[in-house]
Amino acid sequence: MTDNVLIIVFARTPVLGQVKTRLATQLGEGAALDIYKRLLRHTARCLKDLSCEKWIAYTPAFPDKDPFAASCASKHLQIGQHLGDRIHHAFASAFAQGYQKVLLIGSDCLQLTTDHLIRACDALTRVPCVFGPAKDGGYYLVGLRRPIPTLFQNIRWSTPTVLQESMRRLRVLQIPYRLLETLNDIDRPQDLPKSWRLRYPLQDSQEWSVEQDDA
Repeated sequence: MTDNVLIIVFARTPVLGQVKTRLATQLGEGAALDIYKRLLRHTARCLKDLSCEKWIAYTPAFPDKDPFAASCASKHLQIGQHLGDRIHHAFASAFAQGYQKVLLIGSDCLQLTTDHLIRACDALTRVPCVFGPAKDGGYYLVGLRRPIPTLFQNIRWSTPTVLQESMRRLRVLQIPYRLLETLNDIDRPQDLPKSWRLRYPLQDSQEWSVEQDDA
């Protein structure tokens, strides 16, 4: 990677009751917060050894403690009322500052590795857009070589059709794209790796089901 590459991480301020709300309904707010902090630390490790610029874009405020210090990342606040607005603003700001390849990732994917980021950057050498598909129908990564504003307008976020609709729009615009491998975001208790489950028991005397154990 080079100086013309930027990686933007979209993250929420780790505050009790305001992160991982779907996890909190079954694991409790304290467990949900702890899991999210672990995901932030994992994301920071993925960035640490990459020789490119990095922005950490928080919402709604900067945290008191930040796991990205060792990654030499600058801190920003997300700007915009809706998620699509905030993503578009982040890309527009990056390209306005002269970056030629911009990757944007979330902070929910425990399967993400440094290699995924390197491969996404390499893909942008050949095509204007790259996605990292998530198993829930969204994406854990989107990379652009130039602004494509319509890619983020009027999208039904957090639905199983996010990636499908995004790809449809690119085909209409005749913009080629590439897909990385599909990974799993941590959004529900069954998304947790088995090694974490003893630490985060289900609430209300529930037990892990066979379906959850197979996740």
